[in-house]
Parts: sequence; C-alpha cells; structure tokens
Amino acid sequence: MSQNFGTPYSEYPEYRNLETEVNYDWAVPGYPQPSPLEFNANHDIHDYPSSDRVNAKVAIPRNAQPSSWTSSGRVSRACENCREQKAKCSGHRPTCHRCLDSRVPCSYGDRKKEKMVKQLNDLTKRVETFDALLRGIYPKLNASLAQQVDQTLGELNARTPLTQVNPSTPIPAFFTNPSTHINQSVLSSLADAGPISIPSGTVDYTEEDFDRDEKVQATGFVGEHSEMAWLYRLKRDLDHKNLKAIKETTERPSIFSVNYFQDDSEILFLDDIDLACRPPQQIANRLVETYFHVVHPTFPIIGKTIFLNQYRSFYANPNVRPGKRWIIVLNLVFAIATRHSFLADQPQPNCDDHQTYFTRAWKLNVGSVLPHHPDLQQAQVEGLAAFYLLSVGQVNRSWRFIGIAIRSAVAMGLNIRSESESIAHFSKELRYRVWWALFMLDIVLCEMTGRPPGTRDIFCSTPLPVPFPEEDFWDRRVAQVITDQRTRNAFFASLSSDATAASPKESTTLSTPEQHGSGKGKQGERASQRGAGNPTPNSSLYFLNAAVMA
Repeated sequence: MSQNFGTPYSEYPEYRNLETEVNYDWAVPGYPQPSPLEFNANHDIHDYPSSDRVNAKVAIPRNAQPSSWTSSGRVSRACENCREQKAKCSGHRPTCHRCLDSRVPCSYGDRKKEKMVKQLNDLTKRVETFDALLRGIYPKLNASLAQQVDQTLGELNARTPLTQVNPSTPIPAFFTNPSTHINQSVLSSLADAGPISIPSGTVDYTEEDFDRDEKVQATGFVGEHSEMAWLYRLKRDLDHKNLKAIKETTERPSIFSVNYFQDDSEILFLDDIDLACRPPQQIANRLVETYFHVVHPTFPIIGKTIFLNQYRSFYANPNVRPGKRWIIVLNLVFAIATRHSFLADQPQPNCDDHQTYFTRAWKLNVGSVLPHHPDLQQAQVEGLAAFYLLSVGQVNRSWRFIGIAIRSAVAMGLNIRSESESIAHFSKELRYRVWWALFMLDIVLCEMTGRPPGTRDIFCSTPLPVPFPEEDFWDRRVAQVITDQRTRNAFFASLSSDATAASPKESTTLSTPEQHGSGKGKQGERASQRGAGNPTPNSSLYFLNAAVMA
C-alpha cells in the first residue's frame, strides 16, 4: 500500500495532472461538492490507514453551480462588459453567466445596423428642427444675412439634388414643403430657453416699412398665417435657385409683391349721383332676392322679415320716406347683389353698376361714421360695407370696416346675453344673429390678413343663434326657446345629444308656455330637462353650425 501512495492515484490517469490544471479555492462557501466523484474518492481512501494518508491529495473536479454555462461555441452577440474585456460571453438574457457570477450589470448594446439607423433618425430630427428654426428666424434677418442664407441653401441644393437622394431617406421639409411652420416642439424649446415666448403664427417684430409708399400702405401688415405670407415664403424658396437674381439686389422684396387682391387700386366714387334715385321694382326685386339667397344664409347682418316688410312698403307707397340709414342699407344690398351677378356672369339688364349703389350709400353715410354714437343700424351699415369691400378685393379696407362694426356692436352690448324685458324676443334673436354675422366676417378677414381678431371668446356671452327661420320666431315653442334661457340650454343640449347618435325616442318636443308658466320653479326645471327634436334642415341651422365652427 505504501507503494501505491508513492504515485497517488496512478490507476486514474485522467486525474494525474488535475491538481496543476484546476485551482481550487476551499475558502469560498456555498459551493456544493460533486457527489459522484467525491463519493468514489472517499470510498477508496477509507480503506487505508490514517497514518498512510498524510501527503495524499484528492482530485476534485470544478464545482458545479446552478448557473454553469451550458452554451458552447460563439454567440451571436456579446454583452457590453464581455465585449470591453474581450471575454467569452454566454449570450444569455437578460444577464449572461459571467456578469451573473461577477454580480455586475449586464446590458446588450445595439447591433451596428441598428445603431446606424438610430443615428440616422437622430440626425434627421436635428435637421428638421434646424430647418423649422431657420424658417422661423429667416423673415427676421437683415438683407445681407438673408442673402447669405439663400446662397448657402442654393449651393447645397446644387451639390445634392433631391432627385439623387435615397427615397427611404427622410428629406428635410425645408427643401420640399414650402408651407412648413415652426412645430410645437420647437416653440416649446424656444420658450424654455428664454423668458420670451413666441406663439405660433405671430412675430415679435418686423423689418418691413409699411409706411414706405402707397402700395405697401394698401397691403399693410400681413401675419404669418395669412395665405399671402405663405405665397411670400413659397416665392422666397423658389428664388433660392436663382442665385443671379439674389446677387443683383440687396433689398429683399416686399410682401406686397405677392398680394393678389385689389388693395392698391382706388375705390371709384362716381360724380353726379342722385341720392334719391331708386332702381325699378322689377330689378330691385331680383337684386334683393339674390342677396338673401347668396349672402344672408352665412352672414345675416340684417333681419330678413323686417327688411322685406319695409322694402315692400317703400316700393308700394311712393310717399314713404324712410330714414337715411335704411336707404344706405338698401343701396348696400343692391351693390352686393349686383357685384355677385357680375362675378357669376349673370348681369341684370338695365341695372346700374355696383359702384353706383356703393357711391350712393357712401355719400349718404360719409358724415355718420365718427361724429354720431353707434346704433344697431349703424353697425349693420358698417358690416355690409365691409362685406362689399371684401367682394371687390379691398381686403385691407374691409378689415378696417369690420373692426369698426365690431366696435359699434360691442358699444351696444351685442356681445353679451340680453336679459332686458323691454326688448321683444324677436329683436333679441335678431341682435344675436347680427353679432355672430359680424364675428364670423371678422374671423374670415383675420385669416386672410393674418391679423388678430377684433374680439375674443372670453368677452362674448351672446347665445348661439337658434336653428329656426325668422318666420318661425312667433311660434310659441320657438319663442319659448328664445325667451327662457333654461329651455334654450336644454334645447342645445338635446341638439348635442342628437348629434352623437341619440335614439329618436330620447328626443321630445318643446312644451308651450302655458304648460309650465314662465319656466321658473320645478316646472321650469322639468322643462329645462326636456330636449327638442332635430329641426328640419334650413339656412338657420347652417348658420348655427357655421357659428360653432368659427
């Protein structure tokens, strides 16, 4: 037996040099011993006396752990730690065995292709951000800086034509979409960067001299959200290709160069106009019918029923002498209808030109604009004049007149709900319609000029117009909606519910004033909870929806 211990475990050749190949750390706790080899080794050693095993060494293999590596060969992707240390990685997710043994965070980076795609997306976003920022500050640059920007962009386009760009590569909007504005994210970043916040569609200064000459004065200031401003930016982008034209002039073209309206033309006022002259009734009837068919549904600046009654009385009795402002309203109606007939290529035979009617109205009202306090008819005159000027392309003058009309309406309180008992419900509803007509015309002109509106919603409490024709205002059910605010609210709530596909059974008809008295108390509360059925399609329903969308 002593000879056998001279060469320990010579009968196990596979373990002959195992102690030199494997480094065992007996001080590490928690590593269980492998049972098969350990059991065999201990069983053989047990037969020898203890005195003979002083220098004996037992061959023990590497400890087996639950996290032992099971993969062999190369993995498709190594973690960041193994890649940095150039060590073999097991490739397990979410943590490889090496990082698990070392108790360090394990993370897998993007592949080379994915990393390039991310970098390309980040660069594209940065280019689009710089594009939007450059588009926003370009109108504020002086002539030399603007020329330098134009030249640089022109050279860039010449060096890298858009036709050679890969279709899958996002193209910055500055070179393809001339109508791109500063997006909200850029505006938010600009607002966070400093104390000055630039709202969308506005600028805080201008380099244009709007008092330079008569043509620029006729156009006036044009805001960023105007169609003329869009055309100006489009023209500027197209001029990038014409570097020669840019080098020949150091003065930037005015926005007047893209104004396609007739603001620079003078209004022709005819001489020797008989202020008391009126057209034949047959022609007048066609003009009045044209006005109420074309203009009135969208802009009910005047009451149809009252005006038609006064108009018939005016032509039926030659001795009737209406007020001067009613004559002005009549001539403005004639002027607008005649202008529409001219644009529609349907001229009225033996009819005066629209300039004749407008000249007559202007001369009758020239001294009544500023010296006198406004009234309802004056606001209607100013609104009709604004609409006529818009029809002849005088947008700047039309914007000024609608501003005066809005001021007159606010001065009379048309922008707030009326609770006066001395005003008939018919007159209240007509005043509501006058306000909404002026308001909508003001919005149209503000969109065309890019200028701020004459009033804001927070200063308006005027109820929305009821979707019933004027002829039905004397109906008891319609009168109830107009006079009782609680019933009016319930009615519009019913319209909203019907618009969201409510069943027909849920809609009820209006109760009459006799059914619940004045609408107060419990009966009024029950009446306010009742809805109303959908009104039949008519021009008033169209006007209600137009006012809501304005």
